Amino acid sequence: GTYKPLWGPHACTGCPGNSTSPAGQSDIASCGCNAGFESETPGGTCQLCSAGTFKSAASTEQCGDCRMGSTADFVGAVACEDCPVGTWTSAVGVPTCDCVTLRVE
Repeated sequence: GTYKPLWGPHACTGCPGNSTSPAGQSDIASCGCNAGFESETPGGTCQLCSAGTFKSAASTEQCGDCRMGSTADFVGAVACEDCPVGTWTSAVGVPTCDCVTLRVE
């Protein structure tokens, strides 16, 4: 993706690494991080989503926490996976190693 901050015959400027932008943008803030990446500021440096979080599409949004009962046990996840049968997570946004075995009485 690119953006063009100035009118006229000037060249377009490339978005930062691991990001893209819709066509016709004029501001670096329109550069959104690719799926599996996030940035602290619009148009900033994109970093991999941390374990326990995910982002499924390119956007300026932050990575989201995996819901309870699902995990992403690696950085850069584009989706969360359900915990194995008989296990669960103790909170939202935790990596796989935090799945706990359910006790059946």
